[in-house]
Amino acid sequence: MRLGARISVNRRTLPLPQPGLRGLIYSTSSKKTRHGAQVGTDMATQAIYMKAGTAVTFTASGGDVTFTLDDTVDLGDGQVSNQWDRGANAAPATYKWKAAIKWVATPTLGDSVRIYLFDSPTTTGDLTSDAAVTPETKFGNFRLIGTCICSVAADQVFYASGIVEILGRYVNLGVWNASATKDLNATANVSYIVLTPYYPDIQAAA
Repeated sequence: MRLGARISVNRRTLPLPQPGLRGLIYSTSSKKTRHGAQVGTDMATQAIYMKAGTAVTFTASGGDVTFTLDDTVDLGDGQVSNQWDRGANAAPATYKWKAAIKWVATPTLGDSVRIYLFDSPTTTGDLTSDAAVTPETKFGNFRLIGTCICSVAADQVFYASGIVEILGRYVNLGVWNASATKDLNATANVSYIVLTPYYPDIQAAA
């Protein structure tokens, strides 16, 4: 069928969809080129935003998932969280993670906490409940999703964030305190990690 052909729908003649850079495009109006072909001119567009869902907090108490991030996480030591069940229904795949980390006293510039994640369709795994982890190689089957770094030698909370894809139903987080001199801070819940889902939100045509 030649480019620019037309079809009849309920006695109305409409142009066939025309090839475009983003696939076939339907046009509500058209104009002729010098070769006689018809191309679309007025196209409605729909913006797709990213919408935040309900955040899930991993912390020692009062959050959604138990994750003991206090002075029991010694220098050169790690911790794994309890397992988070995302549920059997369809769920977002894109998450923003945000970590808040505080050491017991003024850390050394460059000290870091490495952040790990493991997701699985089943509850089975080597590390599935809130507990100390050592050595770091026990996180070998987890994904390293980011690092929270001491960017200034000060007694304060440090923050880091990033994006991670989660497809499995069951999720565990892990941290490794790579500081050579400082444990994590003893204050309850001053250190924590939050996972916030984001999903496409299609706007009205404009």
